[in-house]
Amino acid sequence: MKFPYNLPDKIFLDEIGAQIRPNPRNRHGLFSKIIWAVYIALLMTNLGPVSPCYADESGIPKVGFLVSKTKQTIEEKSLIMGFQTFFREKSVDPSQYLIVQQYDDSEDSLLSSLANLLKEPNVKILVAPSDLDDSKDVLTAATVSEVLTFVTNPCVRFVSGEICRPNIFRVAPNTYLSSQPLARWALLNIGRKVFITGDDSEPGNELSDFFALGLEKIGGSFGDRIMVPLDSNDFDSVFQKLEESKADFIFAAFSEKTAPKFIKAYTEKNIAEKYPLVGVGSLTAYPEPIKELGKSGLGIRTLCSIKDPIAFGKSIDWKEAGNPDLAMAAQGYYIAGIFYSCLQEKAFEGSSLQKTYEFVSKLTVEGPQGKIQFDANREAILEMEVCHWEHDSNGSLIRVLDEKFDKCHSLDFGCGGVGFPDRPELAQPETGQTLWEEHNQ
Repeated sequence: MKFPYNLPDKIFLDEIGAQIRPNPRNRHGLFSKIIWAVYIALLMTNLGPVSPCYADESGIPKVGFLVSKTKQTIEEKSLIMGFQTFFREKSVDPSQYLIVQQYDDSEDSLLSSLANLLKEPNVKILVAPSDLDDSKDVLTAATVSEVLTFVTNPCVRFVSGEICRPNIFRVAPNTYLSSQPLARWALLNIGRKVFITGDDSEPGNELSDFFALGLEKIGGSFGDRIMVPLDSNDFDSVFQKLEESKADFIFAAFSEKTAPKFIKAYTEKNIAEKYPLVGVGSLTAYPEPIKELGKSGLGIRTLCSIKDPIAFGKSIDWKEAGNPDLAMAAQGYYIAGIFYSCLQEKAFEGSSLQKTYEFVSKLTVEGPQGKIQFDANREAILEMEVCHWEHDSNGSLIRVLDEKFDKCHSLDFGCGGVGFPDRPELAQPETGQTLWEEHNQ
């Protein structure tokens, strides 16, 4: 059992150079987090009978999803719909394998809901919430359980030593894979000097850090970096600094929610020829924001993981979800595929799930992101692509492939035992390392 004894609560990724930010929610302190596992264990022991809404005497293995009652985000809905889509393609009723446990917007409710799921012996897979803080709390508290757990948030902190266990997996590209492979393509096809911008959030800063890492390691340079508050509608300071930087291009790490505002402001400046824009997949994600952006979203090179988002989107019934989040739906699809493989090979049998971890770690699973495997950190190994959107002769959206990168790996952030990059201020001066350097431990 591993606890984050040596890390202050507000330190996120001190080892890997991400921007340090205070936790946005008023969370308990480190001592409370350390004793959470004990608290969960007591809850599991003393809760009494499992709620009839998900009690099951059949012995059929289940996948448990934790979903916030108050947020009810499209991310969670899309995640579950992706899970259901896989089984419907197999002509199997997904409801027999699915448990959705809701919680209120409080830590006590989250912990109680988690304990309820862990108390149910048929729950073999736990899917953590997409919210960063809730996901961290779940993974910290669930150290008492062997249940196979999937992280749905992209931040790398879950495999950077703070929370690192052999039963934690991720099927989606993390913030490293979602930005770093684009750096070499940008240097070879656009220029050497970049101006970086994006959401001033933990994911936005990590995405920017990892693009910077990739570019610096192959000889690129930096004009400037301006991160934008999530609620901002003013990008004038960004474009002013861009002009001063004399950069060759812009790298942007905005989410689906804030990308339209930035791209529209960028388009109004008429600077695309002088400063080409590249970025993460969420800049022009399908169906939104690319449909909202219209012509202003065309031609922007982004790093993508879903092979055919239009076809994948059509395979899912979105009646209850509104505008879908295909990236989350893809995660649900892969989790269902892994669960199905475990059922087929009887990987859940036995008193311990240790063999299940080993089985899953060696799987090759196929889905909307192509074939994925897992590295030593139990992070997905993916075929990433540089792509952009255009209109065909009928005015319909088509996605154009610019370049494909086979089997993209993350750095080893500690779980695999190879090493992790130092921040410049933490490096020993005599090593002569540049921005970041991978090293053996």
